[in-house]
Amino acid sequence: MTEERAPWGPFDLASWSQLPHVCARLATEDDVIAGRAVFHQSGRDRTRRPAEVPLPCRARLRADGAEVVIVQAEWARGAIVVGYRDPAGGNGVALLHELQLGDER
Repeated sequence: MTEERAPWGPFDLASWSQLPHVCARLATEDDVIAGRAVFHQSGRDRTRRPAEVPLPCRARLRADGAEVVIVQAEWARGAIVVGYRDPAGGNGVALLHELQLGDER
């Protein structure tokens, strides 16, 4: 695995609560590089602000039922956008309503 892909490798779902994440602030490019966030936005957008979602948070994608862990949540243009990690490796971005949040904390 290259250094660039290291933050997005597979992880043990039993340790989901220990994943690096961004909470109570907007993500930066440094957060993405470090694996604490999946995306960051630059430029002016007055609708952007942190979303009040307890992080990290287990969830399932409504489309296919895949289990993921949300590591960031931000309001943008009237919707909550989340960045998530896949236990098998990789990451993704979705609207919060596209996921079913888990009860585990």
